[in-house]
Amino acid sequence: MDRKRETINLYVCSSVGLDYFFFLEKTIATAGYDVAPVYLISEKRYRTLAKFSGFKKIWLRLEMYFVYPAMLFCKALFSKKGSVFVVSSNPFYAPLLTKLAVCFRDIKVIHLLYDLFPDAIEVAGTIEKDKMVSRLIGLIAKKSQRVCDGTVYLGDFLRKHADLRWGVPELEATIDISTDLELYRSPFAPLPSGEKIIIHYGGQLGHMHDVASMVECVKDVLNSELSNLIEFNFYVSGAKAEFLENCLQGYRVNIRPAVPSQKWREDVAGFHVGLVLLSPGGASVCLPSRTYAMMAGGMAIIGICPAWSDLASVIRQSDAGWIVNNSKYDNLDQLQGPDYLDRLNDKNNIEEIKSQFKNILTSIVNNRSLIKEKRENAYSGVRKNFNIEILSKQWERFINDVRAGKRVSGPLFSQRVPNPMRVSIITVALNAKATIEDTITSVLGQGYKDIEYIIIDGGSTDGTLEVINKYKNRISKVVSEPDNGMYDAINKGVRIATGEIVGLLHADDLYVDKDVVGAIVEEFKPGVDSVYADLVYVERENIEKVVRYYDSSAFNVSKFAYGWMPAHPACFFRKSVYDKHGLYKNDYLIAADYELLVRFYAKFKITHRYLHKVIVKMRSGGVSTKNFKSNITLNREIVRACRENGVETNIFKVYLKYFSKFLQLFQRPG
Repeated sequence: MDRKRETINLYVCSSVGLDYFFFLEKTIATAGYDVAPVYLISEKRYRTLAKFSGFKKIWLRLEMYFVYPAMLFCKALFSKKGSVFVVSSNPFYAPLLTKLAVCFRDIKVIHLLYDLFPDAIEVAGTIEKDKMVSRLIGLIAKKSQRVCDGTVYLGDFLRKHADLRWGVPELEATIDISTDLELYRSPFAPLPSGEKIIIHYGGQLGHMHDVASMVECVKDVLNSELSNLIEFNFYVSGAKAEFLENCLQGYRVNIRPAVPSQKWREDVAGFHVGLVLLSPGGASVCLPSRTYAMMAGGMAIIGICPAWSDLASVIRQSDAGWIVNNSKYDNLDQLQGPDYLDRLNDKNNIEEIKSQFKNILTSIVNNRSLIKEKRENAYSGVRKNFNIEILSKQWERFINDVRAGKRVSGPLFSQRVPNPMRVSIITVALNAKATIEDTITSVLGQGYKDIEYIIIDGGSTDGTLEVINKYKNRISKVVSEPDNGMYDAINKGVRIATGEIVGLLHADDLYVDKDVVGAIVEEFKPGVDSVYADLVYVERENIEKVVRYYDSSAFNVSKFAYGWMPAHPACFFRKSVYDKHGLYKNDYLIAADYELLVRFYAKFKITHRYLHKVIVKMRSGGVSTKNFKSNITLNREIVRACRENGVETNIFKVYLKYFSKFLQLFQRPG
């Protein structure tokens, strides 16, 4: 389809012409715009001069911080009416300077927040937080947020952090960086049996990267029994490159200067695992763009980074590798508080970081199929989730909104580009060939489009995987391996889910229509942690025949004492609730779902809304209703779940639930 639109001058601007900005030009051009670059320094020249000290390095800084801004100011000053400038934060005052040049003309400036200042130089230790220089640069950051026509962030955490510290811009969106996928050969080379596993780091090593942890992890591995099975191969440049070389002198590590991008893309086919680094403080500043490039080249990823960072989210979204959490905190909720900026930099114990790293390498050495799986996930995930068509539509929408002048009420408020909430739907299965196709098609047929569908199979032998594979190209993630029961399988799915909302749909169940997920999302207003609805039990062989109606409308937490809960398959939770309050307990045989609901709703008092709608058809004959013995076990576990979470009950109260279940046999949805 021809997406060419009215001709406007759109400029992509940065002091240094990096691969990402070339790809950004191409991405925006795909949306139908005529795009022109405004760069001063080539990547090759930048990397060459950055190695020097003295006059050459001083001249490089003069070009970046004075010559380029002057050139950009003049370009903007004499640009045509209706032009749009996408200006990166290199240097940090370039977006504000560009806006000042055009402030009385009909020209729009989009601030591309590539690196956040003064945070970057605070993390580097160049300046101190809240001192005069920090406050001065912070004033520029606030002004940039306030006066530019829109801000684009490279990750959701970066957006939240910048909004919190420097103010909310008039218009904002998160749009991923990605890489030009056409530049990478297909497919990647397999890992021959018995060959060493090559772990590669490629690119800049600066103050935002956790180089110290990487050094200690590499030393620990090379001093262990893994040393003859692992090979480290680094292409590095930047402020910390010399530090790396000095620290690893005498260790069997291949270290060479960073190579041009084209050469690097040729070499990555021979590497197996990509190493990416981000310090806890660095997570508030940037997102390593090389991650997408490594995934595009077919490398599995090990990220030494905070578990709550945007980098960790990219890895999890495609199940592309492993995360070594170098932060003291496991999730964003733990970061919150009046000392948030101090907590942000709190680092995990180095022994714990080394242990995580070594455990990951031990697991992939002992099970080399893991590397193949993660490499395939990385290779396909970056092409599915971060391709140019998806990104160009996001840029098209944002540019249109900027040109239309969208905002709420003045420059101190924001009109966010509404990024739909991603919903992760998890299906767990074991030998479910007869029913799972109904489940899959009911999810894939949903009208709501931002769905991450995850299937966790427990190692089926009846042909279930053959059914799943019919739809594999439309399913986000499939994991097939033995587990320790249904709740262990659900926990696996929750851990790898990247959606803001998480729902479960078992392999015997299905959604009643295509509007279920959309209706659930509508109920997730700000501050709502959970939404639950109704379901119907249907005959196993005739899903159109309703045998029982489960009406959740009467739920309140006092009902837990009587063995009653909202319909679990019709419950959706924010992922942050799982992160904060835990997963399903594997030491429950049947009632771990009941225990989780008691814990969430009664103990931790999460907020919830009821949707008056039947959303799930559930086939009769589940584990909890299998036989008399199962019911005894179930009720004992319900009593235990209540007592463990502070709800007073006894076995006699719990058995009263069967009266309401009997009445449900005669009820039908109204």
